[in-house]
Amino acid sequence: MTEETIRASEEELLVFISSRQDEEMNRARALATETVNNYPGMRVWAFEDAPASSEGARERYIRNAGKADFVIWLIGSTTSLPVVEEIDACLQSGRKLLPFKLPAQRRDCQTQELIKRVQEIVTWREVEDVETLPEHIEKALTDEMVRGVRDPAPLNHDLYLKQEQRGSIAETKRLWTTLGVQDDIAQNLADDQSIGHKLDPPAAGVLQIVAAQGSGKTLAAHRLYQHAIEKRLESHLEPLPVFLNARHIQGELKDDIEKAVGEQGSVYTQRILVIIDGLDETGRHEANQILGKVESYTNANQNVAAVVMSRSLPGLKSLDGATALPGCSDEEFLSIASRVAGRSVHIGAVPYRVAETRIPLFAVIIGAHFRDSRNPMGTSLSQMISQLVQRILEESDDYPEEKAEPLKKLAIACTNSGENVNKAEIDPKSSVHAHLAGSRLVVEENDKIDFVLAIFREWFAARALVERTILPSDVDLTSDRWVIPLAIAINSENASLSSEIMEVISTKDPGIAGLVLDEVKHSWSMEYPPEHPPDGTAIEIGHQIRQAMSNWKEGLGPLMTAVGPTSPDGDIPTLSIEKGESMVTTRWYRGEEQMDPVVEIPPRWDPFSYHEFIDWYPWRSTVIEHTRVWPWTITQEGLSSSLSNLLETYRFALDSTVGAREFAAEFAETFPTHLLSTSRAPKIRELSDWIYEWITKPGRGPHDSIGFGQRSYTVKELELIRDTLSELPRNEDDTISELWPGRDKPWPAGRSGGLWHELYTDGQLLERTKAIFDGALRIYNNIVERWFPTFNRRHQMSFMLPLRLEGVLIRRGAPDRRERSDASIDWWPSLVNSNADSGVSFELGSENTVFESDTREKLEVARDEFLLHRGYFRHTSQILPGYDPRPASKLAHDWLIEDLESLHWL
Repeated sequence: MTEETIRASEEELLVFISSRQDEEMNRARALATETVNNYPGMRVWAFEDAPASSEGARERYIRNAGKADFVIWLIGSTTSLPVVEEIDACLQSGRKLLPFKLPAQRRDCQTQELIKRVQEIVTWREVEDVETLPEHIEKALTDEMVRGVRDPAPLNHDLYLKQEQRGSIAETKRLWTTLGVQDDIAQNLADDQSIGHKLDPPAAGVLQIVAAQGSGKTLAAHRLYQHAIEKRLESHLEPLPVFLNARHIQGELKDDIEKAVGEQGSVYTQRILVIIDGLDETGRHEANQILGKVESYTNANQNVAAVVMSRSLPGLKSLDGATALPGCSDEEFLSIASRVAGRSVHIGAVPYRVAETRIPLFAVIIGAHFRDSRNPMGTSLSQMISQLVQRILEESDDYPEEKAEPLKKLAIACTNSGENVNKAEIDPKSSVHAHLAGSRLVVEENDKIDFVLAIFREWFAARALVERTILPSDVDLTSDRWVIPLAIAINSENASLSSEIMEVISTKDPGIAGLVLDEVKHSWSMEYPPEHPPDGTAIEIGHQIRQAMSNWKEGLGPLMTAVGPTSPDGDIPTLSIEKGESMVTTRWYRGEEQMDPVVEIPPRWDPFSYHEFIDWYPWRSTVIEHTRVWPWTITQEGLSSSLSNLLETYRFALDSTVGAREFAAEFAETFPTHLLSTSRAPKIRELSDWIYEWITKPGRGPHDSIGFGQRSYTVKELELIRDTLSELPRNEDDTISELWPGRDKPWPAGRSGGLWHELYTDGQLLERTKAIFDGALRIYNNIVERWFPTFNRRHQMSFMLPLRLEGVLIRRGAPDRRERSDASIDWWPSLVNSNADSGVSFELGSENTVFESDTREKLEVARDEFLLHRGYFRHTSQILPGYDPRPASKLAHDWLIEDLESLHWL
């Protein structure tokens, strides 16, 4: 009877031998190969025993090291580059590494460095006699086999990735169903990989994606995760993707990453791609902290790259290279809309203001609107969002009306606080908590709850305003989360509520009022609004305009005296108004005659007549768009125009010592010398005497001015200049000296012209730059304290004051070699103690200067409660501004303009 041959059903385990192939290691490699081949169920792969192959040597040993079940590393006195690559391939693929340190008098630097890298991951074995190596290998292999049987086996790597991919697609489907998309259509959209932005992850460092609500950030994050999983399944040398929700990040970021990686390997031995979604939903302070942690972690671990997704929020710091998500392509936008609508949607049928903002959320809204409406045109964006949320509530069977009240309270609490809140703050009843926790609208984490999407929070906050659950006067305007709910409520059917909201926010916080009005403008009818004045007589319209201006006066405070129409006693003056067929023309009175609050402009008045209008502010004709808050809109436009004119001339700098000195020095520099007795540079005494004679000339009035070149000077400005001239630095001949450190080099030889900074040595240019920035800080500080006390908590720089500007001055090029050069300053703000003075700390650098990430962390010091919700970081790199007669005033006004533009006041 023939004995049956029994064969194993599984392939033998592959053991890779890694070491140098030289005389020192030959004996150890032979012993290791023999030991493994004699071990049951194992076979060895050693390069010297491998057959001929069409594959290159390097690709061959890296591939086998990456797929081997065990890699035995024989550590001698030296280590070659192939050995380093073999060990890296082993670790990156999550294979088991067994290192054995053989006898050696010394080990080279590369060997010591590789040992240092792996010592925190594996344990090596000291082998004192190479002949005992077989015993050490046998025991190590046996221990691994026993441990593999006794310990629960980790989830197969590929199976784990496929499960993660399916979970991500399921989460993508949930995004669509949450917006009210039917289940089968949502599944179709989730499975279609062409739907969603295609992001290219960085090889290292952090890619920050900042985009607006509904632009598809979470969808893009999941598509990136799904694509990264596909690449990892193709090759284990690709980064292992990790998906984190920012809300789940607690404590040290590395702990959350290591927990997410789990049994799939070590974060220190393989490349990791970390995808973090929902950064903005943690609140500004926490979001900035997380962003700092991500940047620090990726800087410390070169194997880790990260992509961070967030909404654009005031106060959220922006990393270098931050990127905005582009809008959908027409094809993708219409594909989503058509699937949701159940019929073809053409781009020509999409309202222009939606088509300009092609984001997935709007595609769903358009699709749902075309599905449910026979006449989808002419509806405002806020109305469409409201209809979307209402339809979701109507189609769901778990939203009883009694849940509306706690949802409104939740919206109020989350909007006021700027983050998720404790359940007890909403309602002490556990039954209410259960209702909320079971809702698709709400997400609960660690006894804290918030809405799953911002549009639900915004809609319920707006509903709370409309239904008087909260009064406009009780809204916490320090939270920018109120901007959209306020805009939605303004566009409701309640006209009196719209006026009430604008009265409150324009008087309490003109900064947020600018943000709300900008949102309201974007939410007006998607068709071009009709051009006709509102109903009422000219006098009635005038009273509405005057009341809105009165609200702005209260909110703007001292700024109103500079930009707004005010009477000599500081009140809102008389308004003259003319109502035309498509616009109104207004003029504010600035004379001393007693008149009614509102008067009609007589038809006989010539708007270009100087004599008719000497006591009136310039006239303004305005097309009034058909909105409920038009009085505040047109008055803000007028105030903004006046503000812009003052900023162009650096007007606000005149109240500071530095600004006044620059103003006086500019006057002296541009003063026409032919008006004096000599043609030489004017002396301070001569200028002072000339100004006195001009302003005291009989018949001179307060509105008179004199022009030199491209600008004119009023009587009041000339008085300021005369008072300031005596404070200016002067030369021995009583002429004005330079205010800032001047040039200390001659013109470059052979050059007929050049850049102004080429006339300065490095040290002198640094001193000039420091002095100008320090002067600009003092001017800016004076401006925001004097003119913008109701704005400054929203200004990006002023709420951090006092602060120290730190930076590096960099010069490029070589003017002595007749080459063009430039000079730039890289600077950032650093917080100081609240009782300290602001200042500047710049130094010379080079093109290769590296900015350490820890400078960013200095800004995470919260000076007061407001900073907790408004952490801010800015890192500015700019070419040194060209020659300007008032450089500090210009720089301070540039900062102020940036602040005001972010609030839509310019």
